[in-house]
Order: sequence, then structure tokens, then C-alpha cells
Amino acid sequence: MSKKSKRKIDLKSAILLLILLAALLTTSTYAWFTANKTVTITDIEVHIEAKSGLQISANGVDWKSMLTIDDLLAGYDGDTNQIPSTIEPVSTVGKVVDGKMELFYGEVDSSTGEYALKATKEATEVKGTTGRYVAFDVFLRVNKDEPNVILGANSTVVFNGAESSTNKGLQNATRVAFLKQGNAPADSEDINTAFLGQNGALSFGETDDAAGLAAKETYIWEPNSDVHTEAAVRAGKDTYKLTDDEIKTTDSPLIPYYGINQAVTTPVPLLEANDGTDTTHFTLMNPTYSTKEAMTDHENAFSLAEGVTKVRIYMWVEGQDVDCENTASGSDIKFNLELKVPETTDEEP
Repeated sequence: MSKKSKRKIDLKSAILLLILLAALLTTSTYAWFTANKTVTITDIEVHIEAKSGLQISANGVDWKSMLTIDDLLAGYDGDTNQIPSTIEPVSTVGKVVDGKMELFYGEVDSSTGEYALKATKEATEVKGTTGRYVAFDVFLRVNKDEPNVILGANSTVVFNGAESSTNKGLQNATRVAFLKQGNAPADSEDINTAFLGQNGALSFGETDDAAGLAAKETYIWEPNSDVHTEAAVRAGKDTYKLTDDEIKTTDSPLIPYYGINQAVTTPVPLLEANDGTDTTHFTLMNPTYSTKEAMTDHENAFSLAEGVTKVRIYMWVEGQDVDCENTASGSDIKFNLELKVPETTDEEP
């Protein structure tokens, strides 16, 4: 065989290898939506039942038992309620600066032949219907101290499509955060200085025990923690090297994940972004509470001191979650949120 013919064969083999590699990269299930598709949220509902005096407001003036998206978008003068209809995966460790939670937008780079993650810090949210995640303020009023505000069983994040066959399981990668910004008496004469302007929440993991029920703390909820699609199971085994016992389609144990804590300018291999190797850019996350898909028992959300408490709520798709893999992109998901206080009785024990 001539050298010229051998070079042609080698070139054809190299081209074939590249084609096979491209096919593998295209069809495999990897994190952060390598297909660069977005997620459509078709509905967001916030339900708060007015039991034992619990009431909710979007502006600190009009008190109701339930808020609509229109209420939240109307908000109050100076709010930064961001409620887009289309969102994309982001990641956070719950760091709070001036009442806003830092989130990072990840992108997968494959220029070197392997998937690696880089990330940029998201700009502070602005009022309106654009953005990669949901964030809004609510005001909760109680007429007495409530140490155990409940995340009701009607609090769910679910698939919202017409055909069950199109359910890609993206709801399993969502998170919700509650930032308690501050508390003031309900009869405050100047609500602008009393509670509209509150923005004192601490970062996730920081505690303010001395403040008691009025502690300005941050809580993160992970719904649907026990279920994963078959594609997510494959991604967990391929990308994150999880075992059969560590990830299952049903009755799965809680899977640890590493949130992004700062911008990632030099791409980090996906495995290193999720196995604890890189502690500079990623932090192990343990949500305040994780609930199963079939959540029947009420979970304690946080406490409320008597008066009005400003709470900023974030809803997002966590890019570092094993369920946030490229075959799940394009899903429709629906957030339902129900907060209430324990029912009381006037009967003597």
C-alpha cells in the first residue's frame, strides 16, 4: 500500500471517529442542557390559606388569602418582581447580598472533546416578565407569633403538559427559596420604611438564633427528591458516576449536589463540578427540606413573628441537579405554593 493511500485511509478513519464522537456527544444525557434549549413555565400559582390569621399581600396594603401573577407583577413601587414565562437552568449556593440571592448561569463547553462547565453571574433581577428564573416579594401578616409556618401538601412542582408522554421530568430539578427579609408591626404608620424596604436576609446556612421568630434567614426547598426519569438515571451514572443504589427511578435516596458559588471562567469537567473535586467554584448543598413527589405530610417552612414579615421567594431550575440533563429541556412545569399555619382550637386540652 502506498503512503498516499494509507494517508487517505487514516484521514477517512479520523473523520469517521469524529462523526461517531459527535453522535455520542449529541445523544448522551448530560447536564445543563447541552442542546441549549429553554424551559417553559406555563403557570405559577401562589396559594396561601388565611388560617389562624395568616394573610398575604403583594404590596403591604391589600391583604388576601391568595395572590395571582397579576398581583405580583403589579407589586409595589420599587419592587423587582421578575416572573418570566420562559426560564433556563441556573445554580446557587444561596448567598444573599443586600436581600438578593446570587445565581449563576452555566454553559457547557465541548471544544476539547469532553463536556466542561463554565458559568457567569446573573445580573440582579429586574421587574417584569424576562429573566432566567422567578423572583418576587410577598408580605405575610400574622396576629400572633407562629413558630411553625407550614409548607402545605398542595405545594408542588409538577409537569404541566397535555400529554403525559411528553413529561421529561424537569420538575425534579427545581428549587424554591424563601428569604425572610425582616419584620415590623402591622400597624406601622410608614410601611415604606417599616417593611416594604426590608432586605436583611442572611445567606443560606447562616443563622440568626438571637432574633428568634423574627430571624432574617434563608431556606431552600427541594421538591420531588425521590423520583428520576430513566434518562436522569443514565445521566447520573454516566456523568456523575452514581451507582444503582444511589439513583433510582422511584424511591431514590437524596442525591447530594454541588451549587456554583462564583463565576467559572476556565471550564471545569462536569465530573469535577459534581464530585467535590473543585471546592473553589462549587459548594455541597443540603437543602433545608426535601420532599417526595407524593408529599402528604406538611413540612415546616419557617417561623413568623407577630406583625408583617417580608419574604422574597425564588423559583428556579437547578443546573447542578442530576435531573437537569439535556433530554429534559423544553418541558412545561408548574409551581404551586401553599403556606399556612397550624389550625388551632379554642377547646381546653
